[in-house]
Amino acid sequence: RFGAPAAVAATASAAGAGFMVARGPAALCAATATGSPSGTWTSEHMDPTERNLEVNVERVNDWKAQISAAKSAWMSGDRKAAEAALLSALDKSAYFGAESPPVATSLYNLAELYRRCQRLSEATPLYERALRIF
Repeated sequence: RFGAPAAVAATASAAGAGFMVARGPAALCAATATGSPSGTWTSEHMDPTERNLEVNVERVNDWKAQISAAKSAWMSGDRKAAEAALLSALDKSAYFGAESPPVATSLYNLAELYRRCQRLSEATPLYERALRIF
């Protein structure tokens, strides 16, 4: 198995799914809120920067949800659903930029799935691309 860089944490289940989630963007996207004078906390009272953070957090969570779905599908033996979820995660990761940790992590995860399915000719270019980003 390829070694993961420090910016990426393995989140494999006890059964060893081996899929990963990048820590970087999630740590940078901590949601914040400001309150109104009445004490009600709503997004209406957020400045644009804080709203952007909320959007980023939602995007990170959507991306992570696809990775979780892939893990679940893999663990239940549904390789096609795992592949579809990882392709979706790769698509969602593009929001963070072509050279971002989520893209590299998504490429790595998809490459791992292909390797485990003996689809090495598909896995190799994904590994290489992920390594260029890491």
